[in-house]
Amino acid sequence: AYGLAALPAELLRGQPSAAQQRQEVETNLSDIRLRSRSIQAKYSQDGIIDPSKMKQADRQKLSRLQQEQKALTQHNYKLQEQEARGRDCISSIMVLLVPFRFTIGAGMLVLSLLIGGSLLVTCADKLMNSTCGWQCGYTVSKRSMANPMDFVLTEASKMFPLDFVVLAAFVLHIFLSTLYGVVTLGIRFACISIYSLRAFATLPQAMLATVVVLAHILLAMCMALLTAAPNYTSFGPQVRLGDTGVEEHCSLEHPSD
Repeated sequence: AYGLAALPAELLRGQPSAAQQRQEVETNLSDIRLRSRSIQAKYSQDGIIDPSKMKQADRQKLSRLQQEQKALTQHNYKLQEQEARGRDCISSIMVLLVPFRFTIGAGMLVLSLLIGGSLLVTCADKLMNSTCGWQCGYTVSKRSMANPMDFVLTEASKMFPLDFVVLAAFVLHIFLSTLYGVVTLGIRFACISIYSLRAFATLPQAMLATVVVLAHILLAMCMALLTAAPNYTSFGPQVRLGDTGVEEHCSLEHPSD
């Protein structure tokens, strides 16, 4: 869920390059050094600083500035490494896709809304229109609410293999969003961070845990498709003649003629 919302938002918002971030970090470092020197200058005699004469407030402020300087220095080193790795093939391809960032982000946002809306509609339909309730797993014999993902896939199936292309786009979007969420948040258990994933600095145990998590997510995705697009995954584009002679999509109530 985090990846489905965060990845399109990240693409739409955009992100400054490593060089731009380094410039901002170096500016902040210069400002912190100036503020630290101004505090130290109050208690400097002949170039020697006497910490015992320093006020408690200034001592705390100086300690906080030193911590900020240390954190920014470490961040600057990481940005330098990213900038050095930015000359590889993958980074060059990503640079070429920058002009299409907004278009890709808007498309992924639409896919996320379709998936989330379809899951919500299906769950609401089961809760409101199931005749047997929890005893049969809230099964409904005929869908009473329009499902957007079902509609898109069913209409696309009329122009084979367009429905396979759309379905592949949905699956790829879910997988990429999940991967983005795992990389961003890391491996966690009960909101407790266990492993973090970093480029060229990930532990082997973290890689194994990531593979296991992604394998289980793919398994859950196969089951979630039955909820997101129940009619399409059950019957595909099959139709039947209704009682009035008009074609209608198959359902559990009337699976076929």
